[in-house]
Amino acid sequence: MFRGCYNFNSDLSKWNVFNVNSFYYMFTYCSNFNSNLSKWNVSNGNSFSGMFEECENFNSDLSNWDVSNGKYFSYMFYKCRYFNSDLSNWDVSNGETFSEMFYGCKSFDANLSRWDVSKARIWYNFATDSLLEDYPERIPARFRKRR
Repeated sequence: MFRGCYNFNSDLSKWNVFNVNSFYYMFTYCSNFNSNLSKWNVSNGNSFSGMFEECENFNSDLSNWDVSNGKYFSYMFYKCRYFNSDLSNWDVSNGETFSEMFYGCKSFDANLSRWDVSKARIWYNFATDSLLEDYPERIPARFRKRR
């Protein structure tokens, strides 16, 4: 939707996204995007892949998002340099793909060790080149081994 809008940073806090199924690459390359999305109801979302890829300055509080219907999370926060929302209580139990989800997230340090990732099929480079690499105990045990 906004892919490649490098300087895009409009207020989308009041958008109704309840019926949205796919957020696939929605804000990719919007390097200055940092709108407050904390109140978005994304509970019908199935695909979050690449949603904030290379949104360097993005750091909205997504801790209360209901992503329980999500299957695809790969590249969701890829190179989101300043992102550090506490996602420890996210229900990702239906998730299948998590590849490079936090790749290059230099500020992200939430404890994700309790995530249920039993349905995950792909998770290569889940937290490569991120702050999480300094805290491997915060990464789901299954993802600590290279695949």
